[in-house]
Amino acid sequence: DAYWVSLCKKTWNTDDGLQKIHYSQQNESKRAGSHSETINVNEFIAFYNSVQGEDIDIMLEVKDKNLSAVKCINSLSPVKAINKLEKEWSKYKYSVLEKSKQGYDEIRQLLKNKNEYPAVEFYTVIEHAMLKEESPGNALNAALHVWGYFKEAAQENEKTNFLALSSAYQNGGATLARMKRLLFRLAEKYSQEYLLDSYYFDL
Repeated sequence: DAYWVSLCKKTWNTDDGLQKIHYSQQNESKRAGSHSETINVNEFIAFYNSVQGEDIDIMLEVKDKNLSAVKCINSLSPVKAINKLEKEWSKYKYSVLEKSKQGYDEIRQLLKNKNEYPAVEFYTVIEHAMLKEESPGNALNAALHVWGYFKEAAQENEKTNFLALSSAYQNGGATLARMKRLLFRLAEKYSQEYLLDSYYFDL
């Protein structure tokens, strides 16, 4: 890759600005040339370093678009501010908890030291968590955390519906998507912007 990028750079003039390239990763479960669902941060960092990426304008070709863009920007940022990762965690936390309690705990531990900036480690844990198969125990745990944002305000019929649906999901009688649709409607009804701004209902 570095060889071809370097070769193409010779066609660039000063007036053209930074060299521009498109970057993608192969989706291993699809035909050759299919873009991955997300950018693997370690693979991207290795590529970036190999082509001296600070002198190149890189456009990502990936299914999750801005999520991967923010991931890569934060991982390469010269400003090592932990609040960037804390803001990202507020969006990812319940999606990670839904997939992996271990991953959730690992990230909480990573973010404890406010003087460090473990961006690559942070995103690596998220990537590993999101690859895990659905686990009813983990998914229900996350759903109950989300339910906690409005369980006091919820009407009796809403409480009954959620408890019945969560029980049905636990016993294989309802899907996770159905349970999350109910939680999404309640988050909208009770204006829980923290949840609506998160990735819980999207990932």
